[in-house]
Amino acid sequence: MTKVVASMGLLVALCLPSAAMAQFELGDQNQLLTITGQVSADQKAAENVGYDAVSISFRGQPADKIVWLGVVRAETWNDDAFAGKTMVDNLDGYTPSFMADGKPALVTKIQQAAVGSRLVMQGMLDTGTRQYLVGTVQVIPAGGSK
Repeated sequence: MTKVVASMGLLVALCLPSAAMAQFELGDQNQLLTITGQVSADQKAAENVGYDAVSISFRGQPADKIVWLGVVRAETWNDDAFAGKTMVDNLDGYTPSFMADGKPALVTKIQQAAVGSRLVMQGMLDTGTRQYLVGTVQVIPAGGSK
C-alpha cells in the first residue's frame, strides 16, 4: 500500500507541472499564422470587408507605406480559425498592426497587390514584437477565383 501511495505521489509530482504549463501561453512566442483578406484602400474600407482590419508595414520602408487588409479568415498551424482570429484580435489598437519581413519577392507581392484583390499569406508571427516573417504569398486579382 505504501508503494502504491508513493508511486501515485511521484506520478502527480511529475505530471502536475506539465499540466499547469499547458494552461497559459507565452506572449512572445512565434506562431504560424495564415491570413486571408482583401486589399483595401484604407482602414474604413478594410473594416467593411471582413471581421477585422489590419495594417501591414514593411521593414526598411517609410512608416506611411502601409497596406490595409480586410481579414476574412485567419488560421493557426492546425487550421484553428478561432485561435487565428484571437491572434488577429490581439493586434487591434496598433497601427501598423504588424511589420512584414521576408524574401524581397514575397514582400513586394504584398506591397504591389491591387486594391480589391484577395491576399492569402502564411508566415510566422512573433506576437511580442508584432513582426511577421512571410513564408508564402498568393495574390488573387479582384474578380478572380481561387
